[in-house]
Amino acid sequence: FDTEIEVEIKGQLRNERIYYTVDGQDPDSTSLAYTKPIVITKNTVLKAISYKDGWYPSTISSRSYNKIRYTIPDLTVKYPPKEQYPGVHKLIDLSRGSENFRDGKWNGYQDDVVATIDMQKEIDLHKIAVNCLEGIGSYIFFPTKIEVYAGKTELTMEKLNELILPPTDRDRDIKLKNFEIEVESVKARYIKIVLKNIGKLPDWHEGAGSDAWIFVDEIMIL
Repeated sequence: FDTEIEVEIKGQLRNERIYYTVDGQDPDSTSLAYTKPIVITKNTVLKAISYKDGWYPSTISSRSYNKIRYTIPDLTVKYPPKEQYPGVHKLIDLSRGSENFRDGKWNGYQDDVVATIDMQKEIDLHKIAVNCLEGIGSYIFFPTKIEVYAGKTELTMEKLNELILPPTDRDRDIKLKNFEIEVESVKARYIKIVLKNIGKLPDWHEGAGSDAWIFVDEIMIL
């Protein structure tokens, strides 16, 4: 979001009580009680939990919200997303996808994701964020590495930093994660982000040898 965002938490049960935190701590029944949409104005990790009499507490839901420094005017990709998950503009529309990768907000790739941004003017670049989904039962893995390049022209971009990600823990739950990559402050017009695909599914996977997917819904400049 660029100024503020209003977040509504929707429960799934009647007469449940929802509690939340905005400081990164895990919520419990002593945390803030949810009674109305939450207005967020800065980078925030929102966590929520539900209670219902006679039931065990729910698992904790967590979501990150990032206030952007710049709106991205234009972005191109070297390899297009697969036709069933189209729309490169989704990567810069500030609309997050859900845990359902078929919700129309995700781009799905079976190649590396190589995205080049033209800011149309020089900016002060400090941090990039990329939001991804992992669902290994659907052959979707987080990238193995994220690289950031930048320069004043497209031909003079240099590598500024990289984030190497650990192997998946093989958990079958759907995961959403916002990866942040800090760079030494630099003035740049062009920015390139590379997300490395795991390639072939590993030997322990039931689809071993098949092509893995990367799902991305947002690239942001923080």
